Amino acid sequence: MAIMVDGHSCNFCIIRFLFMMVHMPGAGRFSAFEACPELFKKSGPRYICRMKYTNGIFKQGISARATLTRRDLIRFEPFLREMLGRFLEFKTASLYFPRDPMEIRWLAEERRLFLPLHANGKQLGVFVAGDVCIPREILPLCASLADLCMENVQLRKTTQTDAHTGLASRAYGLGCVSSAIGAVRRSFYPSAAGEPSGGAGVLFEGSNSGFGGFFGVLVFYFSGIKDIARQSGHLIADRLVMALAEALWRLTPQQALAARGREDEFFLFLPKGTDDACRKLGAEIVRTLNAVSVPCEFTGRASVFVSAGYACYPKDIRPSATAREDREQARILLDCAGQAAIAAEALFRGSNECEPLMGFGHILTEGGRILQSLPMGRVRVSLGQAV
Repeated sequence: MAIMVDGHSCNFCIIRFLFMMVHMPGAGRFSAFEACPELFKKSGPRYICRMKYTNGIFKQGISARATLTRRDLIRFEPFLREMLGRFLEFKTASLYFPRDPMEIRWLAEERRLFLPLHANGKQLGVFVAGDVCIPREILPLCASLADLCMENVQLRKTTQTDAHTGLASRAYGLGCVSSAIGAVRRSFYPSAAGEPSGGAGVLFEGSNSGFGGFFGVLVFYFSGIKDIARQSGHLIADRLVMALAEALWRLTPQQALAARGREDEFFLFLPKGTDDACRKLGAEIVRTLNAVSVPCEFTGRASVFVSAGYACYPKDIRPSATAREDREQARILLDCAGQAAIAAEALFRGSNECEPLMGFGHILTEGGRILQSLPMGRVRVSLGQAV
């Protein structure tokens, strides 16, 4: 990065800026801008830095599954507004998606700034700031500032994304479920000092669905993926997992979050998800996933059997588990949905009568199988093995 400072002297703000840029290469350029936003809000030529970017993360290359899309702009709009708000003073903000690319535009009479947002050489949208208070000398820096903000958005998405599938990572997904459990608990129990008494607000970044007092978690278990890796190769198994993830992502509602689970499962966090909503959405997704296949040079096509299970909070959580930490309850709830998915796999595998889907609360009534007939009219059933 080449920096030129107009004027004969540098104040403490610029000295601090230069120091952080030299001594914090691993933290990224944006850390320096976050540390001294007053550099951009002051007027006068002595505070203006003209920057030339040489090796941003977009030029270095990132995973194709984690590239930014227009959907990500909507998801990270609050974060983008917060980043730009540290350097530009504006009262209103919105996203605009023009049909044709546009350049940066400043309407002085209306005090509106149109700031194009680029990623990977493409213009994804335009950030429109209203009632902007901006010195004229700052305008040449706005395009570079937008590029830095987009790099920060890209880094944020990368940390939340599973590099292999493009879905949310297991850690981020469990964190969202844990946050939702905390919101439910605060709505039922008196809050601690200094904490909000309710669960208002969105449950995860990009969700337009607020707190509803309940939610659902769906687990999609695909059995046989290890057999495919052993018989046809790991690359074919990886392509199949990526195809399953792509199909799941297309069917995920905007208010929901699809995440990578263990090696052979995905899970979906559905805010305000009732038993009926989870069953309806799960049936549609599992039907689509079972139709996914990829070319295989050994068998022609490679596919797996996908079953689904779901659990709702707080309905399906044991009372004794509600006293545990939120993160522990999140894993317990995910295990409950996973047990339902395994029960559905054992019950419906090889059957075309209905979709391989089961709720945790329905295992005892619908998920039992007769394993053995015993003398005197007795039978040995599968219930109790995993519940």
